[in-house]
Amino acid sequence: MPIIKNGRIEENVWVPLGEEGDGALDRATPVLVSLGEWKAGKQTLMANFERRAIRLENADAAEEIREDLDAIDAVILFFPKFNDGRAFSQARLLRDRYGFKGEIRATGHVIQDQYLFLQRCGVDAVEVPDENLLDAWNRAHKRFKGYYQPALAVPAGPSEDRPSDGSVGHGGAYSRVEPAVLASWAY
Repeated sequence: MPIIKNGRIEENVWVPLGEEGDGALDRATPVLVSLGEWKAGKQTLMANFERRAIRLENADAAEEIREDLDAIDAVILFFPKFNDGRAFSQARLLRDRYGFKGEIRATGHVIQDQYLFLQRCGVDAVEVPDENLLDAWNRAHKRFKGYYQPALAVPAGPSEDRPSDGSVGHGGAYSRVEPAVLASWAY
C-alpha cells in the first residue's frame, strides 16, 4: 500500500515479521512487529534488525513502549473504525509527552477529513488503502492553512503550505487571523 508522508507519496518499506518467512529477512530489512512480539523478543529483534517498527492496536497503551522509543524507528497506529479516536491520543502521547522523533503512521479505517487532525497529533504518515485516492489525500494535506487552537507544531512542508509573512505562532497556530475568518465572525 502506498504511504502519504509529509505530503509525499512513498512505498511502504516495513515488512511484518513472519510474512516473508524468518529466513528471508536479513539485518537490513525494516521489520514490523506487534506489541506482543516486541515484548516477547525485544533483545532478539534489536540484535538482528537495524530498523524496527511497532504496530500498536487502539487498545494498546503507548506507555508500554515508552522506555524503548530510542530503539524504535516507527510506530504504526491502527484505526479499526474512523470514529475510534484512541490512536489520536496514542500519537499525541508519543510525540508530545514521550518525545518520540521517529515516524508515526496511521493505518486502518482513516478518512481524508481526519488528515489535519492526524498531523496536529503528531502523525506524519498515513497508509492509503486505495491508490485511486492518492490525489485526494494529497489535496487533504494542503486543505487548511491555519488553526484556531494551539497544538503540536505541524512539520514545515513546501513553501506554499506556509504563510508568506512567516506568521506562525504557538504550536503551528497562525498569529494573525485571515480576513475571511474575521468576516465570518461578524454577526
